[in-house]
Amino acid sequence: MDSYFDEESTYDAPNPSNDPDTCELYLSLMCQFNRGQVVAFIQECEACRPHKALEIVRRYRVDSATAYLLEKSGDVSAAFNILLSVANEKIKLLNEDDGHLHLQEVMSSVDDVIGLCQRNSSKLQEKQ
Repeated sequence: MDSYFDEESTYDAPNPSNDPDTCELYLSLMCQFNRGQVVAFIQECEACRPHKALEIVRRYRVDSATAYLLEKSGDVSAAFNILLSVANEKIKLLNEDDGHLHLQEVMSSVDDVIGLCQRNSSKLQEKQ
Protein backbone atom coordinates (compact mmCIF):
# COMPACT_ATOMS: atom_id res chain seq x y z
CA MET A 1 0.00 0.00 0.00
CA ASP A 2 2.87 2.38 0.72
CA SER A 3 4.06 2.13 -2.89
CA TYR A 4 0.87 3.83 -4.04
CA PHE A 5 1.79 6.93 -2.10
CA ASP A 6 5.51 6.94 -2.79
CA GLU A 7 6.44 10.16 -4.59
CA GLU A 8 9.21 8.37 -6.46
CA SER A 9 6.83 5.89 -8.07
CA THR A 10 5.78 6.51 -11.64
CA TYR A 11 2.18 6.93 -12.62
CA ASP A 12 0.81 6.35 -16.07
CA ALA A 13 -1.97 8.86 -16.43
CA PRO A 14 -5.15 7.73 -18.14
CA ASN A 15 -5.91 9.13 -21.55
CA PRO A 16 -8.14 12.12 -20.86
CA SER A 17 -9.88 11.51 -24.22
CA ASN A 18 -9.74 13.17 -27.55
CA ASP A 19 -12.04 15.95 -26.40
CA PRO A 20 -10.10 19.25 -26.26
CA ASP A 21 -12.07 20.57 -23.28
CA THR A 22 -11.39 17.45 -21.22
CA CYS A 23 -7.75 17.46 -22.25
CA GLU A 24 -7.36 21.10 -21.25
CA LEU A 25 -9.10 20.53 -17.92
CA TYR A 26 -6.73 17.65 -17.25
CA LEU A 27 -3.79 19.89 -18.22
CA SER A 28 -4.99 22.53 -15.79
CA LEU A 29 -5.15 19.96 -12.99
CA MET A 30 -1.69 18.67 -13.88
CA CYS A 31 -0.30 22.20 -13.68
CA GLN A 32 -1.65 22.46 -10.16
CA PHE A 33 -0.85 19.03 -8.80
CA ASN A 34 1.78 17.32 -10.98
CA ARG A 35 3.90 20.07 -12.54
CA GLY A 36 6.79 17.76 -13.35
CA GLN A 37 4.73 15.80 -15.88
CA VAL A 38 3.15 18.72 -17.75
CA VAL A 39 5.67 18.85 -20.63
CA ALA A 40 5.42 15.10 -21.21
CA PHE A 41 1.63 15.33 -21.24
CA ILE A 42 1.63 18.21 -23.74
CA GLN A 43 4.03 16.32 -26.00
CA GLU A 44 1.73 13.29 -26.09
CA CYS A 45 -1.72 14.89 -26.06
CA GLU A 46 -2.89 15.74 -29.54
CA ALA A 47 -6.32 16.96 -28.45
CA CYS A 48 -5.14 20.08 -26.62
CA ARG A 49 -5.49 23.26 -28.61
CA PRO A 50 -2.05 24.94 -28.62
CA HIS A 51 -3.29 28.45 -27.79
CA LYS A 52 -5.43 27.13 -24.90
CA ALA A 53 -2.59 24.95 -23.60
CA LEU A 54 -0.26 27.95 -23.66
CA GLU A 55 -2.81 30.04 -21.79
CA ILE A 56 -3.16 27.34 -19.12
CA VAL A 57 0.56 26.77 -18.53
CA ARG A 58 1.16 30.53 -18.38
CA ARG A 59 -1.61 30.94 -15.83
CA TYR A 60 0.02 28.37 -13.53
CA ARG A 61 3.56 29.55 -14.38
CA VAL A 62 4.84 26.20 -15.58
CA ASP A 63 7.82 27.75 -17.31
CA SER A 64 9.21 24.61 -18.93
CA ALA A 65 5.86 23.88 -20.58
CA THR A 66 5.44 27.51 -21.61
CA ALA A 67 8.87 27.51 -23.24
CA TYR A 68 8.12 24.19 -24.97
CA LEU A 69 4.86 25.47 -26.45
CA LEU A 70 6.41 28.75 -27.52
CA GLU A 71 9.29 26.94 -29.20
CA LYS A 72 6.86 24.59 -30.91
CA SER A 73 4.84 27.54 -32.20
CA GLY A 74 7.99 29.15 -33.61
CA ASP A 75 8.48 31.86 -30.99
CA VAL A 76 12.01 30.78 -30.08
CA SER A 77 12.95 34.21 -28.76
CA ALA A 78 10.17 34.16 -26.14
CA ALA A 79 11.04 30.58 -25.19
CA PHE A 80 14.69 31.59 -24.81
CA ASN A 81 13.77 34.55 -22.60
CA ILE A 82 11.69 32.33 -20.30
CA LEU A 83 14.37 29.67 -19.95
CA LEU A 84 17.07 32.30 -19.42
CA SER A 85 14.96 33.98 -16.74
CA VAL A 86 14.51 30.65 -14.94
CA ALA A 87 18.26 30.01 -15.10
CA ASN A 88 19.00 33.49 -13.73
CA GLU A 89 16.58 32.98 -10.84
CA LYS A 90 18.26 29.71 -9.94
CA ILE A 91 21.71 31.31 -10.16
CA LYS A 92 20.55 33.98 -7.70
CA LEU A 93 19.43 31.23 -5.32
CA LEU A 94 22.81 29.59 -5.72
CA ASN A 95 24.53 32.81 -4.68
CA GLU A 96 22.20 33.50 -1.75
CA ASP A 97 21.89 30.09 -0.11
CA ASP A 98 24.07 27.08 0.40
CA GLY A 99 25.38 26.57 -3.14
CA HIS A 100 25.46 22.79 -2.98
CA LEU A 101 21.69 22.57 -2.61
CA HIS A 102 20.91 24.38 -5.86
CA LEU A 103 23.86 23.54 -8.10
CA GLN A 104 22.06 20.67 -9.86
CA GLU A 105 19.02 22.86 -10.55
CA VAL A 106 21.26 25.58 -12.03
CA MET A 107 23.04 23.08 -14.25
CA SER A 108 19.70 21.67 -15.44
CA SER A 109 18.39 25.15 -16.26
CA VAL A 110 21.54 26.06 -18.18
CA ASP A 111 21.29 22.75 -20.07
CA ASP A 112 17.71 23.67 -21.04
CA VAL A 113 18.88 27.02 -22.46
CA ILE A 114 21.75 25.37 -24.34
CA GLY A 115 19.42 22.68 -25.71
CA LEU A 116 17.00 25.30 -27.01
CA CYS A 117 19.83 27.14 -28.72
CA GLN A 118 21.21 23.96 -30.28
CA ARG A 119 17.80 22.83 -31.56
CA ASN A 120 17.11 26.18 -33.17
CA SER A 121 20.52 27.35 -34.34
CA SER A 122 19.97 25.96 -37.84
CA LYS A 123 16.65 27.80 -38.11
CA LEU A 124 18.33 31.06 -37.15
CA GLN A 125 21.09 30.50 -39.71
CA GLU A 126 18.50 29.85 -42.43
CA LYS A 127 16.77 33.17 -41.71
CA GLN A 128 20.02 35.11 -42.06
